[in-house]
Amino acid sequence: MQVKTHPLNVTVLTVLVLAGFIGIASILLALVSSSSLYSSTHPVVIPWIGEQHRCETSGRTWREESEEECLDYEHSAEF
Repeated sequence: MQVKTHPLNVTVLTVLVLAGFIGIASILLALVSSSSLYSSTHPVVIPWIGEQHRCETSGRTWREESEEECLDYEHSAEF
């Protein structure tokens, strides 16, 4: 017994499979690019700490460039 396939059915199936692969690839690409954003550091000024000693003993970084600032380099972009 021979099974006959209609050319339109094969075309529709091919389009659906390709669309699925493109959809999955775009989702994975979006996840990879967004995870790189969240894994990088984003320093934040801690305004309530204005003394170098208090800043450094709390595990943060003191910067004296343009103005004296206490920086926290462990700030999450998700926050």
